[in-house]
Amino acid sequence: WKQRIDSCPWTESNAPEMGGCHEDKTFDEAETICADANARLCTAAEMQADCIRSTGCGHDSELIWAGDIPDGGEPAAPPAAPPPALQAPFRFQKYNGPAVSFPLSAAGAATLSTTDAESPVLSSESLVEFPPDWAPAATHADDADPSAFWVEFEDVVDVQLLRRANPLRPASEFASLPEIMLGYTMTDGAEAVHSEFPNTWPSELVKHLLSRGTRMDPQIVPQRSATDFVNTDVLLSRMAGWAVSEVSPTAFACKWGNGRARPEEVAWAVSQGTLPGVPASIRAKITNMTLVSATDFTAYPEGSPRHPSYPAMHSAASSAALWVAVMMDLSRAQLADARRLDWAVSRFRTLAGVHYDSDNRVGLSIGQEVIARRLPDFLAQFGADRDAVRRKIEQVRTDWSTYTGFE
Repeated sequence: WKQRIDSCPWTESNAPEMGGCHEDKTFDEAETICADANARLCTAAEMQADCIRSTGCGHDSELIWAGDIPDGGEPAAPPAAPPPALQAPFRFQKYNGPAVSFPLSAAGAATLSTTDAESPVLSSESLVEFPPDWAPAATHADDADPSAFWVEFEDVVDVQLLRRANPLRPASEFASLPEIMLGYTMTDGAEAVHSEFPNTWPSELVKHLLSRGTRMDPQIVPQRSATDFVNTDVLLSRMAGWAVSEVSPTAFACKWGNGRARPEEVAWAVSQGTLPGVPASIRAKITNMTLVSATDFTAYPEGSPRHPSYPAMHSAASSAALWVAVMMDLSRAQLADARRLDWAVSRFRTLAGVHYDSDNRVGLSIGQEVIARRLPDFLAQFGADRDAVRRKIEQVRTDWSTYTGFE
């Protein structure tokens, strides 16, 4: 049971004594479920005060029943004691269903199939290029030595404090911005990567380059004439969608292979005192944020997506610095700008409070690796020489593990 603030009652929606989550119940059924748990329906006033947000069943944006306080007064409330101590492992669980173990098994995926968890991809699926252990294992708050995790988490916390203090702070303080994002504020950056269509930013980069007269590399993509629309504009448009679709299964398999809790889940657990071993500096910062819900930690009303944090899918989809640089005849400055775009898309998700730094770096690395493996065969359909493609891939690769963001 959770108590948001002192003026709220202790609330819960999926406690064992309630039989888990419930949907499509009549008012009388809802009252009975609560009464059987020695509780009552929350009042409309309590709901408007956010007393019941994020209690576990994912109904924050749905219509639910409200009740009145009975004439006889409140039912006996749960003990007004701190919530129970964390039971390890502390992993992602932002969906309306029972907890599953990680790495995700076939049985776990079957459990999630009836929930609102997003894309629980198994590493055994045919579209997955390589298993989750291709990347370093994610760190967690309950690791035997969690120090590396807390360093990363505190970075996210610090950025949220800066964003809250001044949403119009220049995003350029956190990374060199690409030309198409010059002048962005922290708010602009967070919104730029808020539920946008998956190939938005690679497409914007391509349009920007074409508007500047940048052409295809004829040594990679043969051109039928000086203006080969089919093997330029059309092919680049196809590439933007193809790259995202090729990368996604592998990135999601890695997510569900690691099960890393989102920053908002950690922040909320810290604020509620259910997470042991939290460094004092972090506990103080979270306390000062006076969170009213887990999603309140982020820049988005709905908070993070309903899939694990590591690696970041936005980052994995940001592979344009590889495939655009292979296919087009970019100058050194243009290649640097393409890298700045991929990094900005990635880093902006941390500005929004939904990803850790390693989520971003590993996501970028996974996206680049999947495309590097599959691009030669794909471009061969359009007359490219596979070996020439492979050579150029090695020329333009980026080491995202050490990239500073200021280029």
